[in-house]
Amino acid sequence: MAIDKKYIQPDIRLEVLRQLGIVLDRSDLLTARRLVEKADEAMADHHDELAGQFRNLESLFHYRSGDYQKSLAASRIAASVLAPYGESSDLGQAYLLSGKALVAMGN
Repeated sequence: MAIDKKYIQPDIRLEVLRQLGIVLDRSDLLTARRLVEKADEAMADHHDELAGQFRNLESLFHYRSGDYQKSLAASRIAASVLAPYGESSDLGQAYLLSGKALVAMGN
């Protein structure tokens, strides 16, 4: 049975992660905010490594914009999503961002 390729939806999340990473590297917080807001509902339904990576980038965005409470929340979500996949640099980054947000909040 042949698969009709017009019904296969590409996973755009990889491209969203790539673009968000580039924007954050440039410290373009306005564009990062737009990307995070648009991609949030697309990522909310997923609980895989890509969703965890997105939450890490979202946490980094909030941290750089000075919203440490949202950064902490996003990094905790990232850690809970990434933990079942074993130890990884992404999981380490989630814990690191949690710690940085707590320090910035004075806790």
